[in-house]
Amino acid sequence: DSWGYRQLLGGTAVSTLQDTLQFSTAAAFTSMSRTWLDDRLTTSIGFRAESHDLNATTRLMSEQFSPRASVSYQISPSWTANSNWTISHQLPPATLLLANGAHDRMDAIRAGRVQHLGGGVEYQNGQTYRVSMEVYHKNYDQAAFLLNDQIPFAQAIGSYVAVGDQIWDATAEGRARGMELFLQQKLKGNYWWMASYNLGWSDVREAGSDTWRPSVWDSRHHISATWGKVWGKGWQAGVKWRYSSGTTYTPFDSATSSLRSNWDVLQRGVFDYSQAGMARLGNVVLMDARIDKTYIRKGYTIQWFLDIQNITSSTYPLMPYLTVERDADGQPVVHPDDPTRYVVKTIESDTGRSLPTIGVIIEF
Repeated sequence: DSWGYRQLLGGTAVSTLQDTLQFSTAAAFTSMSRTWLDDRLTTSIGFRAESHDLNATTRLMSEQFSPRASVSYQISPSWTANSNWTISHQLPPATLLLANGAHDRMDAIRAGRVQHLGGGVEYQNGQTYRVSMEVYHKNYDQAAFLLNDQIPFAQAIGSYVAVGDQIWDATAEGRARGMELFLQQKLKGNYWWMASYNLGWSDVREAGSDTWRPSVWDSRHHISATWGKVWGKGWQAGVKWRYSSGTTYTPFDSATSSLRSNWDVLQRGVFDYSQAGMARLGNVVLMDARIDKTYIRKGYTIQWFLDIQNITSSTYPLMPYLTVERDADGQPVVHPDDPTRYVVKTIESDTGRSLPTIGVIIEF
């Protein structure tokens, strides 16, 4: 079900939007692999075709035909080169399907299409070390474009994702490109570690537009490092460190938000969609730690663990929140120089605390 709720000043008004959507999906798929050149070259091809009983277009398997192909070549006993090409299709989230269904816009629904091209190399040193690097490029089309806000769904904020009360067309486009680096030492002696670095860009636009803007996934840099150690009889411990550069968000329009005619109805700030995706949060640095102890008995095992997320209580930046100044009675303060507006302010909503978890696992 999809529903909406609105809180109004001086009373409560409920705006209800309900819809139950049921549909059937059928799919056919196949794949084939073959080796060449004394098993040094491996090729694979395949496809998947889907039919969704939503409208006349999505019922056609030809509209959701997803071919794929990959090639892997063993350059030497330690080095391998890989490449892959894929076209895939995926229906939008349920909130979007329900929103169009509630407004009798089922014919506008399309499965989003992604064209992916990637390639890289991998090095493996026996059973211990592994290093891989891959570059990729993706193109998206037939993606959701929100008609009221006039932005791609990939720039939407959490309030829409949670409520889902806006119609859309499949007229947004996107692109992503970047590289991934992975390093790993498997268990050697009594310890192991792995590390990864991801660099990526993600942009979206309305079909036909010349302007690309960052999506909510445009975080650019991700670094992760994990280290673990085993010792004694069933003891193991690990630490994971993560760094991520800030994601994008859409800032509030303070001038429009401060209008009493807007605030009294919406009870929240109005976003400046002309600047969609142009603001960026701060960087994130987090560290997690975990310790386990396993007891092996005849016929069953018992494992207890202590897991602490964000053990350093580092700050996790979140989108700032716009609200109004209130007097001693809790009423919005009218702007002294403009009686048509309230005095507004922005509150930082960053968070950061440790989250410990203690657990027991019993396996028979």
